[in-house]
Amino acid sequence: MTAFPPHHVVRDEVLARRAAAGDEDAFAVLVSRHHPRIERYCRSIVRHDEDGSDAAQNAMAKAMLALRNGAGPDQAVRAWLYRIAHNEAISLLRRRRDEPELSDRMPTQGDSLTDTVELRDDVARLMDAVRHLPPGMRSAFLLRELTGLDHRTIGQVLGISQGASRQAVCEARQSLRRATSAHVMHWRRPPALRS
Repeated sequence: MTAFPPHHVVRDEVLARRAAAGDEDAFAVLVSRHHPRIERYCRSIVRHDEDGSDAAQNAMAKAMLALRNGAGPDQAVRAWLYRIAHNEAISLLRRRRDEPELSDRMPTQGDSLTDTVELRDDVARLMDAVRHLPPGMRSAFLLRELTGLDHRTIGQVLGISQGASRQAVCEARQSLRRATSAHVMHWRRPPALRS
């Protein structure tokens, strides 16, 4: 019998092969490595905590079934998991009819009412600006900012080149900066000059 190194030092691809062969511990390590960030990414797409959690859970279940059925990744395991999660979140979003409102952040004791209102307004404006990004640009931006994926992996997840991923993230950041700058400039102009 060959001795294997502990799961925490094994590469994703090796864990996926072991999981495909029925090693439940190997799949549990994959889940523990990737599930938290995948869940954050799903939540950013569906904009709802419970739905995001459901999408991430469904994605991991589909990944496990795919591995068991011999339909494992034809790319890096991490990109493959994000691709499944992306598709699951988009499918859930399409099925859902009502779009929930941005959940309010509860003010802390140290926050003044003005600070709390300004924070909510800033977050709402930023979320609105992110929602108005073109879908591919929005997905690339969220994968980069929420999960820290590199551009090569983002390209694999979205089916685009590494350069296209880099460009999409850059353009999203520029667009969001412009949206933020326009708001700041609007509020800094004297009231008589506002249109």
